[in-house]
Order: sequence, then C-alpha cells, then structure tokens
Amino acid sequence: MESISIQQFIIGSIILVAIYVVYQILDYRSSIKRAEKNTQQSQNEVQAQSSPNPEKLEIASLKIMTLNDVQQNNGQNGKKIFIAIKNFVFDVSNSDSYKPDGPYGVFAGHDISISLGKMNLTDEFLDQYGTVTQPEDEIANMNSWFSYFYQRYPVIGRIDDKKQN
Repeated sequence: MESISIQQFIIGSIILVAIYVVYQILDYRSSIKRAEKNTQQSQNEVQAQSSPNPEKLEIASLKIMTLNDVQQNNGQNGKKIFIAIKNFVFDVSNSDSYKPDGPYGVFAGHDISISLGKMNLTDEFLDQYGTVTQPEDEIANMNSWFSYFYQRYPVIGRIDDKKQN
C-alpha cells in the first residue's frame, strides 16, 4: 500500500473543499431560482384570488332585479335574504348573520354599499348606492367588502339603475 504525502493530502483536501464550495454556490443559485419561481406562483395565486372586477362578471347572464326585489327578500315570513353591493345582488340566506335577529340583520333586503363604505351598521345609509361619490377610503372599503361577499355568497342578479321600481 502506497502512502500519500502531506502535500498530496493538502492538495486533495483543497480540491474537495473547492468542489464543495462550487456545489454550494450552484445549489444556492438554484435555491434562489426556486424561491423566485415559488414567489411568482404565490403572486399569481394572490392575483387570482384578489378582488373581482364587477365589470368582468358575466353580467349578461345575471337576472336583472330592482331594489324593490331585493327589499322583498329580507328573511321575513320565510323569504330568502338578499343584499346588494355595487348593484350586484347576493343571496346570503345561508348565513345566520343576516337573519332578522342576526348581528347584521339590519342589512337584510337592502343595498348596503354606502353602509359598508362608511362602516356604519345603522339603517341611515341603506339603499343609497346609485352614483357613488364617496371619499377614496370609503370606496376602498366598499370594494373590499364586495370582494368578501363575492368570495362567500352567490351572485344571483344585478340591479339595473334604469329599472328601480
């Protein structure tokens, strides 16, 4: 058996360390690429789940309703519970929160756009959507709430501004 010299041992060790360092650099670069890819996928998923654009909903397929149609569906006498936000009508009948004795029962059967924009749980701003000229923060609140409802409740119709009664 042939023995190796200290010089050969040191050179071999340096080569092994160099290979290890190159491997770590390449692995680090591929980790960065994987992280970038995962970040891009996450951003795409967030964009896919972000606020829906009401103008891009299949508006033509939605039933045209009046505010009166929404008001008649207030959970009283066994009726369904509808609410409207930004002229879109949601069926919230499956939520105890909007039943007449629920914490948001005041909203049942109403357009609640302005109420949500103002974060006001009274009946003062019900059925006042029409043309929105609220401050930007209130419009942002309203859009955020629209997104919330859109993700949780079926859109069953839209209110036609020209056909209110």
